[in-house]
Amino acid sequence: MKSRHIKLKNKKTFKRIKRKKSRKSFKHGGMFSLLNRYKEPNSPQNSRPNSPQNSQQTINYPNGDRYIGYIVNELQNGEGRMIYIDGEEYIGNWKNGRRDGQGRMTYINDSIYDGNWTNGTENGQGTLTYPNGTRYDSNWTNGYPSNQGTLTFPNGNIYEGTISNGLPDGQGTIRLANGDTYEGNFLQGVFSGHGTYTWGSNGTTYESNWEYGLKNGEGKKTLADGTVTYENWEHGKLSRYRRSKGKRDSL
Repeated sequence: MKSRHIKLKNKKTFKRIKRKKSRKSFKHGGMFSLLNRYKEPNSPQNSRPNSPQNSQQTINYPNGDRYIGYIVNELQNGEGRMIYIDGEEYIGNWKNGRRDGQGRMTYINDSIYDGNWTNGTENGQGTLTYPNGTRYDSNWTNGYPSNQGTLTFPNGNIYEGTISNGLPDGQGTIRLANGDTYEGNFLQGVFSGHGTYTWGSNGTTYESNWEYGLKNGEGKKTLADGTVTYENWEHGKLSRYRRSKGKRDSL
């Protein structure tokens, strides 16, 4: 059998989120620039409403934003819902006019962040769900996720490890829906570097170097009965092999 190039997912899944209004916000922020954008409904251009203290209100701001929830000292405090003029929506807790505590934000590209907020930005444990259903669980700091997290794909594959730009990148483990696993190094979503692939159906393991998802270099294949085969691969093509005992098991 030829080398298996495991394609984890469609890279369109993690395409950068682009805002129609301006590209400047992505100069330093990358794919998460849209997420950590801070919206403050009580900024001077919106003006503060005159409303009773400690009460639930429905407020229409001059810029088109709409807030439904509790107001304390003329600021959003407690549970509330903000519908922004650009179509984004936040439902959750507020503190002194800023998103703070547990909350759920739906962005203009239909991605959804559900988790903790501090001082208006994503902070603490949270989950970002992409429009195609892929979930990114991580710990967030000032609107950006940690480089360690869990990706759960719609096809049932689950990855745990280092993540960069929404892709497996570095050391990690992926458990495929068919029961197979790969533990090792990744490069932008594909096997790259040293790693071990294990077939869930029979317990066979293959330990080798990988290059862009293809076996490359000398590898060791071990069957469940202990049979070991040493193989040499060149960019996904088997060039030679040597077995230590038993019959050669085809790839």
